[in-house]
Amino acid sequence: MCSADSITPQRHHHLMDGDSNPIGGASSNNASIWDLLPQEHGAYPSINPCSFLHLGTITPHIYRSAPSKGYKDTRISVIGFGFGIDPSVVTIDIGGAPCVLDNSHFNDTYLECIVGNSPTGTHPVDVSVGRYGLAHAMISNASTFTSLLQVTGLTPIVGGFGGGVEITLSGRGFALQPSGAAVQICNTACSVTESSYTQLKCITGGLVSFQTMHMFGVGPLSVATGTPFGSGGALTTDYASVFDGIPETYFMSTYAARQACTIGLDLGPDNTLALTRIRWFPRVQTGLLVRNGKFQASNDFSKWTTVATLTARPSESWNYIDMTTANVTYPYPITSWRYLRYVSPSSDSYCQIGEIQFIGVVLPSIATSYNLTNNGDATCNVTVASTNHPSIFLHTDHEDGSGHLNSAPQVIPQKFTYSARLTPRVFDVTPNNGTARGGVYITIIGANLNSTFNNQTIVRLNGFDCTGVTVSNDGSTANCYSGKRIGIRPSPDGREICVLLTDKGHAILVPKKIGLGNDKFVYPRFRYLDRWSDIRTWLNRNPPVEGDSVVVPAGQNLLVDVSPPRLLFFLVQGLVVFDRKDVALNATYILIQGGEWEIGTEEEPMLNKITIT
Repeated sequence: MCSADSITPQRHHHLMDGDSNPIGGASSNNASIWDLLPQEHGAYPSINPCSFLHLGTITPHIYRSAPSKGYKDTRISVIGFGFGIDPSVVTIDIGGAPCVLDNSHFNDTYLECIVGNSPTGTHPVDVSVGRYGLAHAMISNASTFTSLLQVTGLTPIVGGFGGGVEITLSGRGFALQPSGAAVQICNTACSVTESSYTQLKCITGGLVSFQTMHMFGVGPLSVATGTPFGSGGALTTDYASVFDGIPETYFMSTYAARQACTIGLDLGPDNTLALTRIRWFPRVQTGLLVRNGKFQASNDFSKWTTVATLTARPSESWNYIDMTTANVTYPYPITSWRYLRYVSPSSDSYCQIGEIQFIGVVLPSIATSYNLTNNGDATCNVTVASTNHPSIFLHTDHEDGSGHLNSAPQVIPQKFTYSARLTPRVFDVTPNNGTARGGVYITIIGANLNSTFNNQTIVRLNGFDCTGVTVSNDGSTANCYSGKRIGIRPSPDGREICVLLTDKGHAILVPKKIGLGNDKFVYPRFRYLDRWSDIRTWLNRNPPVEGDSVVVPAGQNLLVDVSPPRLLFFLVQGLVVFDRKDVALNATYILIQGGEWEIGTEEEPMLNKITIT
């Protein structure tokens, strides 16, 4: 229940006529609404006593403000009317920062204020007058202020190609919080961690390009993700089943007719894939239907390059092709692609396939703006820009509808150099697995693992700190004790092995050649695996005996390094890895329920004798 007496006069945006004049006019003497209307609302029966009035007569207005740009402590003059006579109820905001009112230069039609920590970008000069609310700009963009950015320092100015170096930019005009700033070095994002008006800190990203791939053999390899597309399916959603990681959720062309199909991925406008491997899983008992099928790639969706043709009969499991054609030399491609697709061989049968994975190195689609010097260094431009400030939402008189104009990326005078000489590298880790209890002595073999300025070297394995780190004087080895795994979680930065030097950045994991023809490449890795032979794996109780049942729960990793006694039931919900030695496993029932069963890998097939009965 409300009454006329309970309504407080308030201001809201009002309509304007074609000449930008307030409909209803403006009061020349700044009279109160209660001075203009009779005291008794009963004289106006058409007015609901609980209604809200939108009246131009009490709305403060701004004609213009000047100057239109500057830094902190710039004095701004604002001309308008309706500011009142009480400066204590007047506030001015520019870009989420207060502009301090000068009470000695204030009246109903004019005021001055001193700009505060307004971040770079163009912002409205927002004047709020007590209960009458926000002043209205008579002319669009006539009352805006562009806060300028000036960068006076950048430190350090050099780091490794692996990224991970914290750099500090000093000056004035930076965003007031990390989410309001964007920094790029060589078109690679520098992740902003701290930002204030006078200082910004960010973590350099790894610089991955064709040049660095050939220089370091660097990945990291990943399975491409994007928007599925294709032809020959009943629904567009059918194509997504081929890229969901589940071979059982297969794709089959529409039942209306037997026809060929295409199934592919669009990585989007910002990414391309330097393709190194294709993996696919045929639908069960339909492997012959993919023979003579093709994998193709494109950057414009019109001209397609065939990168592989399926000539051999596939196995009823994962199949793979390493890119060794004239277009790609594994693992160092010379071309990257936005669009990747599978094309079925003919139209005389149903098109069917279970799963496809395009594997390689994701690269930015924007051409990198740097050249490597003779010593392998890349000196890059640094750009800084502001993004929408979350507090700027008061009105929508400006171009992006938020009352705020973003600043264009600005190239600062200072440059940053990615240095090959400073870049740490990891070639191998031994041992490459250890118990979840931790305490395993780890040796990391690499180059440039020592800090130039005696800064800290940090080692993490699967996201858990390796303790007691020591580094040889020449930087070729680092030793530490693996940490205890607490719970199951992926590595926070996506690195199984993370070696971080605070002055040089992340170490690059360098692949090594393996196989009889040195035609396979594997990256250094470390996994938490508990050995069957270790009594501590069984909580210091007796290990399983003949007739027992064993359950490997989700999140548990078990290394079968001995031949267990005959089991009744073996349930695998986690990961079971067979050691590279002759091992026999005998069980009445074996059920893999959502878990993994590893006997060698595609890169390193099992060469020992594994007997399972």
